[in-house]
Order: sequence, then structure tokens, then C-alpha cells
Amino acid sequence: MKKILILCLSFSGICAIHANAQPGFNAGELRIDTLHFSHLKIHNWYSDKLEKQDLHSLNVSSVLIPAAGISYGVIALHKGSLKTLDISTRGELIEDHRLLHTQIDNYLQFSPAAAAIGLNIAGVHGKHSFIDALCVYAISSIIMGITVEGTKHISHELRPDGSDYYSFPSGHTATAFAAAEWLRTEYWQRSPWIGIAGYAAAATTGALRVYNNRHWVSDVIAGAGFGFLSTRIAYELNPWVEKHILHEDRRNNTLTNYSLLEWHYKTTPSISTQ
Repeated sequence: MKKILILCLSFSGICAIHANAQPGFNAGELRIDTLHFSHLKIHNWYSDKLEKQDLHSLNVSSVLIPAAGISYGVIALHKGSLKTLDISTRGELIEDHRLLHTQIDNYLQFSPAAAAIGLNIAGVHGKHSFIDALCVYAISSIIMGITVEGTKHISHELRPDGSDYYSFPSGHTATAFAAAEWLRTEYWQRSPWIGIAGYAAAATTGALRVYNNRHWVSDVIAGAGFGFLSTRIAYELNPWVEKHILHEDRRNNTLTNYSLLEWHYKTTPSISTQ
């Protein structure tokens, strides 16, 4: 169980760290000075700087990590060292834990999305307006659902428990990681810990799918890739969907309408070492 959880957390951590990396931004310069219920105050020049950053552009570097996870799962479908790892991991779980079943993963997969919706309802808004954010999540869910279900039917992989042939990839894990990336993208400016919590829930969901004998390790890793990539594509498609399908021309509501924290951006004084 520990090995599975560490593997999932490592993959999700790489995704989150890679997605959070923004050029020209020094995280050490942003700090919380006060904590009270008021509207966000931030210097205009810094707000303009954030608006100019392309936080969720779909480029080669952002595709490499989820593509690697999906490729790992595809390779493991055939006999080889990766398939051997799947089988040996299942054997260790049977020997050490007797595959004790839990239903937590059926609910935990939705926790990142529930957190994002709950924060918006509480008045803690993300990068986009609530309607725009929901539109992105809807697009992501559609992409994820089509690709995951289509791949399940094409791969025809038997589940570890032998219940059916829809093992690859893990739909629960894909659902969780798609929502975790959505939560992270919307709230990384607010606090990186929000995104970290979402990815931790997604990684735990994947680990529990293996623990419950419903998926192989490779199914979970590929599911994480499908989920992450679906949300990245959704952000890329959202402007086109709003313009041509919803006939809306919304602007990003970057760092506005915050009601829980008052943040001040201040340049850290330089300290001479001489």
C-alpha cells in the first residue's frame, strides 16, 4: 500500500510542480501580511503581471508528463517488466493486507471538485468566475469521459478481481486527477496548498483503487495522465466554446472578489551581505 501511494503521490507531485512553474515569478516575494475577512488588496502592476501570464497553455512540456503516464499504462498492457510489476504489487497486497475493501474511493474521487465548488459558494473565487470555471470543468469531464470509456472498450483489459474487462485505465483516478488539476489551476494564486490537497486526494483515490483489487498500478498511472490532460485541454478549448457555442465573451476575473484573505504584495528589501 505504501509503495502504491508513494508512486501515485510522486506522479501527482510532478504534475503539480510542473504546472505551477511560471516564468518570471518569485514565490518568495508573495507573503500574507494580515488574515481577516475583507476584500483582496493587491498592487495594480502585480495584477497586470498575473493577467499576462499564460497559466494553462497547452504546449509540448505540459503534455509530456501525462503522456508519459498514459504510455506507461499502454506498455504495461502487454507482457513485460511493467506487467510483472502490476502482478507482483497485487501479490504483495494479497499477502500483507488480504485486500480489505473500502468504499472511500467512490466518494474521494469527487472531493477536489467538491472543494472548488464549495470555495466558490463560500465566496472564495478562483482565477475565473464561477460560471467560467464550471464550463471548464464540464468540458474536462466530457473529454475525460469519452477518452477513458473509449479506451476501456478498446483495451479490453481484465480487472485484477476478474469482474469485467474494463480495467484500463482507471476511471476513478482520471476523475480525481481531472478535478485536482482544475482546483489547482483555479486556486494556485490563492494558495498552493489548495492544489496540493486536491492532488493528495487524487493520489489516494488511485492507491485505493489498487488496494481494493479493482485496478492494476498501470491502470491508475494512466488514469492520472488522462485526467490531468483532459483538464489542460479543457482550458485551451474553453474560450472557443464560450464564443462559438455559448456565445459569450467573458474576461478572466483574475484575483477579484476574494473575501477571506487580505494579501499585500511588497518587495522584499534587499539585504547587503557585505
